[in-house]
Amino acid sequence: MKRIVVFFVLLSLRGSAQGPAGLGKAMDQYRAQRLQEKVYVHTDKEFYLAGEICWFKLYVVDATSHRPLDLSKIAYLEWLDRDNKPVLQEKVGLDRGHGDGSVYLPLTMRSGNYKLRVYTAWMKNYGEDWYFEKAIAVANVRRSAEAPVAAAAPKYGVSYFPEGGNLVEDIESRVAFRVTDEYGRGVSGEGAIIEDERDTVAHCAVHRFGIGSFVLRPRPGHHYAGSFRTAGGQSVSADLPAAYKAGMVMRVSASDANNLRVDLQSTAARSDVYLVAHARGKVKLAEAGVLRDGKASFEISRGKLGEGINQITVFDGERRPLCERLVFRAPSDTLKLVVKPDGNNYGTRKKIDLAVAAVDGAGRPAATDCSLAVFRVDGLQSATGDHIGSYLLLSSDLKGKIDSPDYYFEHPEDAEALDNLMLTHGWRRFRWEDVLRGASLPLNSRRNTMG
Repeated sequence: MKRIVVFFVLLSLRGSAQGPAGLGKAMDQYRAQRLQEKVYVHTDKEFYLAGEICWFKLYVVDATSHRPLDLSKIAYLEWLDRDNKPVLQEKVGLDRGHGDGSVYLPLTMRSGNYKLRVYTAWMKNYGEDWYFEKAIAVANVRRSAEAPVAAAAPKYGVSYFPEGGNLVEDIESRVAFRVTDEYGRGVSGEGAIIEDERDTVAHCAVHRFGIGSFVLRPRPGHHYAGSFRTAGGQSVSADLPAAYKAGMVMRVSASDANNLRVDLQSTAARSDVYLVAHARGKVKLAEAGVLRDGKASFEISRGKLGEGINQITVFDGERRPLCERLVFRAPSDTLKLVVKPDGNNYGTRKKIDLAVAAVDGAGRPAATDCSLAVFRVDGLQSATGDHIGSYLLLSSDLKGKIDSPDYYFEHPEDAEALDNLMLTHGWRRFRWEDVLRGASLPLNSRRNTMG
């Protein structure tokens, strides 16, 4: 299984020793000081009755290579209630990046939705944003659910994400937006962008999962706000971020199926600019350019990017980051599991023999480590859409809630939805200032982080 995170570093692209080779070396040094783990947890299902046993398997991988990592020896599992307080905790031993076990869900658990959070001591060095989390529902037929909260009016919010980072006066920008409810779930609807509370300058509709985009050229001395109406008829509005008088705007578009085009427009008439792209902490592309009349363009071959999420950053001649953007490259070779039962119908308590085979994209047998769960699909437990591929390649490298991550893999033809996701959920694992100056991050001692 392959995956992509995004990191960049720029020492200087002037001169051979300071060019891409020096850049790659600096990133390798930075990454070596910051080894990171990622955890994925496969539970046998996502809906349980109190008194049942939850079976699970853990996969711990290097965040860069996505290969099993034999670093931590213990993983910590917590079931959190709606107040984010643990109602159940468990420790699981790890061996060469794997662990498995089960936990009894006691009859004292109330009916409700719980968050399963899993992490290692080493992962504490990087904060809770990188812990594994998934929703688990529990029903208790012997106890009432938690006392219901008094009904309140639904709350909605709108967030804006100018492409590249910021709006600049008199420069046309693409702006992504996300309309969400109080639980962070995207909601459908449509809206308009209003200038000075009078004139409508853009119309916008949610494309999918509460996300959409529009184009705006902010005028000096004017302010802008968005007014949206959800599919349920509720109104929500929010001001756009103020535009800067000086700066740079980035626009990434598809030249064709194999290439991306990066267009830059700046208030500076002429300047050196550098573009760097990286995936999983590895520099994939580093190019130099020159702003002429405030404009510059780069052509990027998708084949040079890493599979999964890539981060594109533009720097000025003084190595200061000016614009940043995430793009996604679909994996070219994915592992497939073929499961064949020995029959189509079975009687109660009859033995079922399953043949399981793993093949690569070309249909060749592939060695793999996997886990399998069998459960009843009904009105309470549906077939889960969660899997390790979408988690490692997508969800684990984005901050915030991702609605239906499997959709982006099952519908690769919906390029707009994936591009909107990159615009609204991108973020970094590091501060560029730390990378550029070679700063080290204080970590827990090896003795403590190993378990």
